[in-house]
Amino acid sequence: GCTVSLRTPAVAKAMLADISVGGMKIIIEAPMATSEVQAGAAVRGEVHNENPAFHLVFEGRIAWSKQSALADEVTTVLGVQFADYTPLPDALMNLVEVYDD
Repeated sequence: GCTVSLRTPAVAKAMLADISVGGMKIIIEAPMATSEVQAGAAVRGEVHNENPAFHLVFEGRIAWSKQSALADEVTTVLGVQFADYTPLPDALMNLVEVYDD
């Protein structure tokens, strides 16, 4: 139920698909030019939810991008690697899967 808005590149609304301590996967419901979402490009934005406990402001780099289809519409899927250490709010940390040895 979290959405993502990006200032760089400019994307008003995307869906948060997955999040971890090191980064996240987001789905943009539109095709984006390869030049806008190439690996290594800077990314800045915010995670939003009606519950303010999920709010996160982040910076990072695009780790990967690909075109995909969602309900017969072309989408852009991005893997975002957070800059250095981006502390996640407790509410988002509860969404991170923990793997025990």
